Amino acid sequence: MQRQDSPQRSQSAAFTHTERARGTALVGPLVALGVAAAFVAVILLATESWATWIALAAILLLGAWYAWGARIAVTVDDESVRLRAPLYSREIPLSALSSVIVAPDDGMNPGSLNWPAVPVREGATRLIRLNLGGGAAVTCRTQDGSGVQLVVRDLAAAERIADTLRR
Repeated sequence: MQRQDSPQRSQSAAFTHTERARGTALVGPLVALGVAAAFVAVILLATESWATWIALAAILLLGAWYAWGARIAVTVDDESVRLRAPLYSREIPLSALSSVIVAPDDGMNPGSLNWPAVPVREGATRLIRLNLGGGAAVTCRTQDGSGVQLVVRDLAAAERIADTLRR
């Protein structure tokens, strides 16, 4: 019995765009983590518990990851768009996209959850909002009623992404 390999995907992506946190979107969470680290350090001085050392190390590692490693990426090839954010990844066939809209954005997440990938509702559409701050959003709706909203630094970057998705 011969084994057939599945067709290989193209090794080079036609388009990739990466967003990292900067400005207030970077400083705000780092200040909050710094306050938490100071609080845990005070507890550590008072109790000298080994669990407090673990908590302090976890907070510092999370802060370092957020400062240097947290990013959102969109990659578009001939057949699909792949969106990645911390703890989120989705691949959508380009044929499944029903609309791609560009609009100015305030770069803030609705609600109290401020993670780079959060669920939101826009009308009847369920969206995952990928956001590390920015001034424009690209909203991709699919034929099944779901979608993804990607917040990028400016309208020019949003238009480049949307033009690539619309081709």
